[in-house]
Amino acid sequence: MTWKGRLEGMIGALWVEIEGGKRFYIGSGLTDRERASPPAIGSRIAFKYQGFSRNGIPRLASFLHVRETPSSMRRERRRLRVLCV
Repeated sequence: MTWKGRLEGMIGALWVEIEGGKRFYIGSGLTDRERASPPAIGSRIAFKYQGFSRNGIPRLASFLHVRETPSSMRRERRRLRVLCV
């Protein structure tokens, strides 16, 4: 998909995988700078969410930042691996 207007030439969302193999997109929370230069494939990121769907996918996930070093998982923030941009 190609974007027009302000997001032209940038990514719209990150395709991510959480522990357990569940995959989904996160587009909310990305700044224009992050959209222009997204995290590398295989990076770990942090995001916030509001509960889970019946399928175990985080609801209303919003990108927070790239994680430099792994840390313990918390309910509000989970580690993800970027699959593609």
